[in-house]
Amino acid sequence: MKVITIASGKGGVGKSTTAVFLAQALADQGNRVLTVDLDPNNSLTDYFLREYDPAEIAYRSTYMALTNQRPLVDCIIQSEFNIAVIGSTPDLLKFPVHIATDSMAVLRFASRIRALGADFDVVVIDTPPSLGPMLDAATAAADTIIVPLNKDRWAMQCYGLLIDSINNVAEGTGRSPVH
Repeated sequence: MKVITIASGKGGVGKSTTAVFLAQALADQGNRVLTVDLDPNNSLTDYFLREYDPAEIAYRSTYMALTNQRPLVDCIIQSEFNIAVIGSTPDLLKFPVHIATDSMAVLRFASRIRALGADFDVVVIDTPPSLGPMLDAATAAADTIIVPLNKDRWAMQCYGLLIDSINNVAEGTGRSPVH
């Protein structure tokens, strides 16, 4: 299984759009695809699960999995696009507070994503447009990180901060840093 994280320290650069179309392209090639929405803005969730009851999404959300309230596998919803989804709700905004009492949540999430390897060929993770524990969880799980950029000066400044954050997670998980 390959885990691809889409990340940026700045919003409006096409992270969610990249995640959606990459997931669709991979599914169209016959891959079993899981998308994971770690962005409390919920764009990926809204795209793939628009017809689902918001209460059901909240009950099976990334927040519930990250905070160990539900097993990750129980949070998977099959979308009408032949793509599985672990959706997000605004509750995910509370996750940084949760980390204060559960410091292993980030690494546990990465491990649980990896444990899904028999069920999926590819996992595509959408992240928030900021640094923090949701990005760290996605980085810890990733084999590949795609960083959409535009020529905006702030996007370029955020790129350096993002690389530093990715390297901090790499150091903590024993992976090679990005150069």
